[in-house]
Amino acid sequence: RRRRVRRHDHRRPPMTTCLTLVLAGAAIWALSGLIHLALPHRTGLAERIAAALSVCGSMFGCAGALLAAFGHPGAATANWSVPGLSFAVACDGLSALFLLPVFVTSAFAAVYGIGYGTSLGARARMVRVFQGTLVAGMVLLVLARNGALFLVGWEVMALSGFLLIGAEHHKPETRSAAWVYLVTTH
Repeated sequence: RRRRVRRHDHRRPPMTTCLTLVLAGAAIWALSGLIHLALPHRTGLAERIAAALSVCGSMFGCAGALLAAFGHPGAATANWSVPGLSFAVACDGLSALFLLPVFVTSAFAAVYGIGYGTSLGARARMVRVFQGTLVAGMVLLVLARNGALFLVGWEVMALSGFLLIGAEHHKPETRSAAWVYLVTTH
């Protein structure tokens, strides 16, 4: 019997477990706010489910970052409609150094947000949605391996942060802080 040798396409590195976990964590964070929108807000159940999903997303992301930190990096590329560029992401030891604080502090923020969300009333939905996209944007920033993708991550992070800070837009000082944040991020 002859063994078949698999040929690896060197132009596209395989997606590894660490990168899959980190991307899954970011996706769960991004979706946690949408789940919150779909559930009735009166009971507080939506807050708890969104927070639980967010913490799960952080656990996935931390697991992937720890794999990368301990020598199991990953990379992936895909065709992208931006001329001359590809959708290129990678997770290595340096990425893990930045991803771990993003996921850990975000998990704490999600748990803290349960009580904070009840005081916001209807604006809590906005907070959860933009908190999720903020975390996903920060993860994309760290994983990006070309300038265009980095800028996409930066814009997602900057606009989500602006809208998150502006959740209490009825307060003049909060409105001012949101605009200062938006100007400084740009």
